[in-house]
Amino acid sequence: MEPLAAQPQRNTWGDVRFSAEELADILQSAKPPQQRMYPTKQQRAVIEYGPDPLLVVAGAGSGKTRTMTDRVIWLIANGFVRPEEILGVTFTRKAAGELAARVNAAIENLASHESLGLTLDRHDPGQASVSTYHSYANALVADYGLRIGVEPDSEMIGEARSFQIIAEIVANWEADVSELDFTESSLISAVKKLAAEANEHLVKPHEIKEHVIEILESGQRLDTGAKRPKYATEIFNSLRVKMTMADIVARYAQVKKDHNLMDYGDLVYYAQLIASTIPEAAASEREKYKVVLLDEFQDTSHAQMMLFSSLFGAQSSQGAGHCVTAVGDPNQSIYGFRGASAGQLGLFPEYFPAVRRADDDRVDTRAPADILPLSVAWRNRERILRGANAIIGQLDGEPTTGRPVPVQELSAGVTGEPGRVVINWFKDSEDEARTLADTVADCLGITDPGSNEPHHTEKSAAILCRRKADFLPLVEALEARGVPYEILGMTGLVEVPAVVEVLSLARVVAAPQENEALVRILSNARWRIGTADLWALNRYARGLVRHGRDAQPPSELRSDDPEQIWNAEKLAEALVSEDAEEVSLIEALYKLPPIEEAAHHGFTEEGLQRLHRVADLLVSLQELRSLDLPEFFRMIARRSGIEAEVLAHPGTELSEALQHLEALYDVVDEFSQGLDDSLTSDLSGFLAWIETAEAEEKGLALPAVQPRPGAVQLLTVHSSKGLEWDAVFVPGLSAGKFPSEKPERWTSTSSGALPWGLRHDIPDEYQWPFDQAETLKEWSAGAGNTTFSTKDQDRVTYHRLSENVKIRNGFEEKRLAYVAFTRPKHLLWLSGSHWVGTKKKAVEQSEFLTIFQGLDGVETGHWVDSTDSEVVGDKNPRAEKILVSTWPVDPLDGASIYQINATDFYDGVYWIDDRAGKPLVRHYPRRQAVTQAAQWVTDARETSVTDIEDHELAQRVQWAQPDEDMTQSSEVHLPSHLSASAFMSLVDDPHTVAKSLKRPMPRRPIKAARTGTLVHQWIEEHFASQRPGITGLLDFEDPVEDADQVWDEQTGVTTLRENFLNTRWAQRSPAFIEAGVETTVGSVTIRGRIDAVFRNGGDHPDQEFDPTAQWELVDWKTGMVPSTPDDLEHKGLQLALYRLAWSRLHDIPLANISGRFVYLAHGEERTPVNLADAERLEALLAQALEATEPHGAD
Repeated sequence: MEPLAAQPQRNTWGDVRFSAEELADILQSAKPPQQRMYPTKQQRAVIEYGPDPLLVVAGAGSGKTRTMTDRVIWLIANGFVRPEEILGVTFTRKAAGELAARVNAAIENLASHESLGLTLDRHDPGQASVSTYHSYANALVADYGLRIGVEPDSEMIGEARSFQIIAEIVANWEADVSELDFTESSLISAVKKLAAEANEHLVKPHEIKEHVIEILESGQRLDTGAKRPKYATEIFNSLRVKMTMADIVARYAQVKKDHNLMDYGDLVYYAQLIASTIPEAAASEREKYKVVLLDEFQDTSHAQMMLFSSLFGAQSSQGAGHCVTAVGDPNQSIYGFRGASAGQLGLFPEYFPAVRRADDDRVDTRAPADILPLSVAWRNRERILRGANAIIGQLDGEPTTGRPVPVQELSAGVTGEPGRVVINWFKDSEDEARTLADTVADCLGITDPGSNEPHHTEKSAAILCRRKADFLPLVEALEARGVPYEILGMTGLVEVPAVVEVLSLARVVAAPQENEALVRILSNARWRIGTADLWALNRYARGLVRHGRDAQPPSELRSDDPEQIWNAEKLAEALVSEDAEEVSLIEALYKLPPIEEAAHHGFTEEGLQRLHRVADLLVSLQELRSLDLPEFFRMIARRSGIEAEVLAHPGTELSEALQHLEALYDVVDEFSQGLDDSLTSDLSGFLAWIETAEAEEKGLALPAVQPRPGAVQLLTVHSSKGLEWDAVFVPGLSAGKFPSEKPERWTSTSSGALPWGLRHDIPDEYQWPFDQAETLKEWSAGAGNTTFSTKDQDRVTYHRLSENVKIRNGFEEKRLAYVAFTRPKHLLWLSGSHWVGTKKKAVEQSEFLTIFQGLDGVETGHWVDSTDSEVVGDKNPRAEKILVSTWPVDPLDGASIYQINATDFYDGVYWIDDRAGKPLVRHYPRRQAVTQAAQWVTDARETSVTDIEDHELAQRVQWAQPDEDMTQSSEVHLPSHLSASAFMSLVDDPHTVAKSLKRPMPRRPIKAARTGTLVHQWIEEHFASQRPGITGLLDFEDPVEDADQVWDEQTGVTTLRENFLNTRWAQRSPAFIEAGVETTVGSVTIRGRIDAVFRNGGDHPDQEFDPTAQWELVDWKTGMVPSTPDDLEHKGLQLALYRLAWSRLHDIPLANISGRFVYLAHGEERTPVNLADAERLEALLAQALEATEPHGAD
């Protein structure tokens, strides 16, 4: 593709006082010239561009944020605009915070140079406004919503409330929705998707229905009454389903309007409506913001494009020609499922035209906006970029809705070593995972995989997968190799065992027919009801249904009897038989016979006693149904013993033990806050919503894990956008896997997608010209029919939707590959395998591997010849293997899983013997650990717990022991890490902390702690959202609900908020908020989170962690101000730890880092003098540890 030449400077603002290079000299004057960073020719063209609209095509790693920051500084320094007249918009709250920190830090640095002669106040120079797209839309709706019929008190609803409303509509729908061949949850999900896509493309429900009717009638006209092709019938049915969905979407919109509600799709829709119909709103925004920066423009939807074009572009009679700079990369448009499109960039020049102002009375003329490139990559080395450019080349000729956007090949801005690209092709997935784990271990310098010590390394590494489902074999290989790892962006909270147990109990309490949930509870580790008693309970329940007729007791079941398996199968059959709905095991549990009648009814005496205790538990939980949902779920976990069980689980640190349950409580709390008493708002509604989360394979997000030093990160390619690592591994490059070949057609019956004819991002080449078909076969071909005979294939020369979908999907997959391949700095390691998983059919290598094979400088690692049957074999070795588990399942340890030959599995039974070998490796096998711990507890009266080598397990054993059995001479073992507050407590009172470490006990929540948490969360939201001109925060990724106002007033939260707003900090922009840090003091790892980090000055405003800047660490306090200097010095240990960690983490001199406390209850600040350094902190720790030793207690 022809390279873009940088356009000559065209500036009509006025006289230019400083060029970009001159500003670089002035702002870096403390450095010698050879160390100063100057903009490239391409960057200079963007920075010094005039006031006209401009599209910047910025390749991966090309320094777009720095260039945008430098453009802002150039505009301000030359007096063309003031800081508060600049608006920056991006997608996520995190990105907005980072962009705001970078831009406003540069503004403060600019104001500090008095030699420039600027009119800015060096102490308060003003700030640029930076927001998310949704937050900006919310500001417009809040200010002007009443003008379009949106009430000021309209409530923003989240996923839970949206699900709840649609579920109510479906449940009460006039027609029989069961005829749609949908499960209820699938229909709700499809309707939600259709409603969202309609808003993204500014389409109303009646327009969807009218369009579908037009298509349906065109097909019906071709239906001659002769034998109708089966596929045509399926398309007719699918279109009728889409019409019903459109009607439900219309009802959903009406319910929201009637109840003054709106969701995130409505928000942008309403904002666009305001921008396009209220001229004074658009005029006010243009007056307020002279310069607009639109970041990640390739990810915007049609509605967002129209919103900003109506304010600052061609859709407004006065907005054309406004100074709008959009930055994006069509090759990184990978969020098509969210409504984003690579074609958006091509539409920008027309939607935001430049205006040539006439000097006389002639009419102004418009011209498409200019396009400038940023193609020098500062992240990737030369050989990596060579591969990325080869992928880009495959995108030439892609159809688009806008004008083609020229994209230059990337060139390396970093000189020196050229980087490495290694390609691999393995026999099967197991070899691939095993070699990948070995390579990652070598990359991270892991030489002792058996060590329990944290691994520290300067290098970073990531494994990027096409799907989350690809993680499991890689995780197993990493664990076997001893490589520390962490999974980012993982979902599946509802599949965590402890969460499943809590939800099962909730289901049993909510519905008497939840037999499956009850069986899970009865067979879990606490109750351990065997198959004989489960079978007896089932027979007893059936007897109750038959009006009390006694069921014959089953024969005795023995653990060594093969009949046990047969009976277990019969039990499963009974629970899913036709009349199973009439048989409630739960009701039978409430009507159990007395213990003395156990044998008569087929129960064992022990089993019946346990069943009675389960019944007592369920009755007690039923009595708690009146509690609020969040408190009800907490009580389930406590009364059932699940919370205590989780705390005692081996292999889990105490600080992390409850994180999954706490995440569940947060989900319940969020759901409850979004409920409406006029709709279904009980336990059943929440459980139905949870089922949808499972069905859609989202499973709810897992809680974020603490960063693990030296760990490789696993994440999907979609999640990796915007990130970088030293080394990146991309496995699974096999045909059909990556690129994926499973696109969705909107004509599929189960699809909730908007018809392509109504989308603004689908070019004509991909559309279904249904009105041009001459036969029903041609018509159905356009809808996606591929079931033609060879004869028909020759006749039907027609655009087929299925083929168009595949072509479009192919381009999407290439963009996704480009994103993956541009993440590493030094090493890109690619692999695939001939045999994938347990598939019986071999696969070819991915086209991406083929592309890399033909490039210079690419290394070939492990490569097997797929044509050599002696090497790869004729059959997948894993296809002949199956996984079997022992029965009955060990309730303490789960199933023991074996991999065996399929031929050894006969009639559903396999007897484990020597042929099976060892079970598959599992971390922290529970039975062994629990049995060992129980033995230790039993022996504890004769043996000191100091004999237990595993100190963390010793803590748990001590927890279970009576107080009188604990001796003061017991040795104290510190956990692998401490929080900053725990470190302070250890230094302050070693004996109390030692006792706590010996016998950790749960603490009762206190109001002060909750108050502090709420205040800190509110301050975090304030800094993330309160920019000049932006009212409130509504981020489509992370909606936040307001805390309960009554509780806030009673506990003083409201006063604390007001006090914060009166501090000087409320008007400043922190560089970071809630910044996680970690460092070592002596032999202990200290972890913490800094409330806010402020940056002042520095010679490198474009450098995220400038060592020449002054860094101020601020901690918000809601308690009392220290009364003495000694008290302040002691509290200052927290800031000292943070300062040390910040210095080590970002290579910043300690002298450039200060810290202070802000006491919000009193409106006062305190700055500790002489913060302790590493040597002093290590000495304090040593003294504290010495005081906890046996002689220290005398």
